[in-house]
Order: sequence, then C-alpha cells, then structure tokens
Amino acid sequence: MLALAIACGTGPLAGERLRRSIESVAAETAGTLTIDAVAERGSLDLSLSASPDAGWADRAASLLETHGAVRTAGGVRIQVRRTALSRVPDV
Repeated sequence: MLALAIACGTGPLAGERLRRSIESVAAETAGTLTIDAVAERGSLDLSLSASPDAGWADRAASLLETHGAVRTAGGVRIQVRRTALSRVPDV
C-alpha cells in the first residue's frame, strides 16, 4: 500500500500514515478483507470491503476519516490525489 501511494504521487509520510490506517482497519476485519486498488499517475483509488461486514464498514469509515474515506454500499472508498504544486514568484 505504501509503495502504491508513493508511486501515485503522495509523499512518504502521508503514504506511511495511510498504510498504518489500512493496517488497523484490516485488524478490525473478522473475515475476509478485499482491497481493490486502481493506481494512476497522480491518484490512487481504494475500495475496501469485508465479509462478513457486521458493522465493519462503519468502523472502517470512522478509522479512515482523516484520509477522506466515504462509506459506500459495498464498504469504504478512499481517493488519494497528488497535491497540485503552484509556482511562486521569485523574491
């Protein structure tokens, strides 16, 4: 997860925070955890689902809230985007 986040343009620290958060969500899973990752230049889309759910998605959305996670019908979705840089005039 860390390598995907960094390859998609997020910084190492943000990537490590995301990895740790995903790890804690995985620990909450009672059964099977499925992570669907779509990586493109500058973005990473993650969809997470657990079977059985038994309230897992609500807990996961709460744990991943700092990463912009949203609750979906199938679980939780996170969209990581590279921060756009802008030019600053020389002084």
